[in-house]
Amino acid sequence: MSRMRARFFLVSSLIVGLMLETTGPGWCGPPLPPPRSDAVSPTVHPRTNLKQAWQALHASDPETALAIVERVLSFDPGRTEALLLKAVVLRTLGRDADALTAADAAVKGAPQNALAQRTLASVLLDEQRASEARQAAQRAVDIAPGNAACQNILGMTLRAEASTPLPIGQPTTEAQAERQFARNSLLEDAIRAFQTACQERPGFVDAWLDLGLTYADMGRASQATRALQRALSLDPNCAGAHVALGVLRLHQRDESGAERQFDDALRINPNLPAALVDLGSIRYRQHRTEEALKLAQHALQFEAANAPALVLRGTIRRDAGQYSDASQDLELAVTVAPNNASAHAALGTLLLDEGDAEHACAELLKATWCGLDDAAVENNLGLTYKLLAQYKRARVHFDKALALAPASPEIHYNMAVMLSMAGDRAGAAENFEAYLKLSPDAADAPQVRERVQELLHPQTK
Repeated sequence: MSRMRARFFLVSSLIVGLMLETTGPGWCGPPLPPPRSDAVSPTVHPRTNLKQAWQALHASDPETALAIVERVLSFDPGRTEALLLKAVVLRTLGRDADALTAADAAVKGAPQNALAQRTLASVLLDEQRASEARQAAQRAVDIAPGNAACQNILGMTLRAEASTPLPIGQPTTEAQAERQFARNSLLEDAIRAFQTACQERPGFVDAWLDLGLTYADMGRASQATRALQRALSLDPNCAGAHVALGVLRLHQRDESGAERQFDDALRINPNLPAALVDLGSIRYRQHRTEEALKLAQHALQFEAANAPALVLRGTIRRDAGQYSDASQDLELAVTVAPNNASAHAALGTLLLDEGDAEHACAELLKATWCGLDDAAVENNLGLTYKLLAQYKRARVHFDKALALAPASPEIHYNMAVMLSMAGDRAGAAENFEAYLKLSPDAADAPQVRERVQELLHPQTK
């Protein structure tokens, strides 16, 4: 789940929670008209003032809401519902550190308040402190086990912890197995939490959405589809569900179906970075480069450090020969998302294009360590090791590339050139012949046939 989607859901759900669950004074009485910008009353009436603050926030006036809450707290610094609303307002303003201070104060003052624990969990999640967020969410569930919102925030923290970036480095087989087991355990716990939330509140759209996303993380496409479709049946304007279904369609090689889902998401929210980037990637594969670039630029207007958007724009710039601009995009992408395999792969490809085989090799290896099992990456690793005259290693990666894409004429050609340089004439001839069989009408076919004869019959040269 993106940080922006998490923030949108958590802020809105916490506001609802404050309205529906807080039992202290300040949350009863008829609704008041939306406050004016000078709505801070000279006299503090917490019941009225906090209602006004909520209405100001609901009316997209968080500054007024904060002023009202601050006034209440100036007279009653430990008032739990005021501290919680302050945390929500500060998160809306992007002041996460201050929000964390307010949420922490609320929890210290009322440790058995499930809403306080839930608020703290959500703020910690925004701060990307997933393990601490999970602990707070678990405390909320322990206090209110039948509360759907508490179960949902627990699921969100578990899913976030499962996707916590790991140190970049070549893992051993045993370490990879341990990582995968730990990740799957967290995701299974998240699924149980989301399922409980859906059972407790069957109309909870975000719980169905998060359940679908977690099933997708586990590779359980049919269950993911059912959960996401349930979310859309409850709210046809759930843009996140459209995006998630689009990604599933892509994995199923249904590009036209994916395109429809992304279009639906963008009709609901034209500024949704995930949909913009995914649709842009489709346009790029369709060779509609200008459209793809516009979509990437649009996404970056709303999320300047969006790694997939940076990778898409950097790749387009690389193709256009704009190496300096491409390098800036891709270097930023690997900085903000060090475990994004596609970012490392794209940067490695750029460095290979520039002839920097050593650094290209480092980035391409990082892509594989991040879990990318891709023929193009293995092919490029073969090319980098060929440039470094490390032919045994080059062959390992070309073999991996051919195992993933056995019908690729390009990989057979690259393997043949490398084997020829390494002195393996028979192997080179075999791969050149495979190249000719796969692309008999290639422009260089006559020259390749001649080269095969030279390799097989060197005495006739």
